[in-house]
Amino acid sequence: MAKLTALEVRNAKATGKPCKLPDGHGLYLHVALSGTKTWRYRFRVNRKESTFTLGISTDES
Repeated sequence: MAKLTALEVRNAKATGKPCKLPDGHGLYLHVALSGTKTWRYRFRVNRKESTFTLGISTDES
């Protein structure tokens, strides 16, 4: 499974609807309509799906 590179994360833009860029094993970068990028982890406990938000991705120039 391909992992996201720093360049792909930096260049991710909102496309008219929220998007998910998978990084593997349930971890993905969520790009909101506002352009805010958050790391999220999707998992299951007792057959119930949950999502945990890990933090905001910041663009370092």
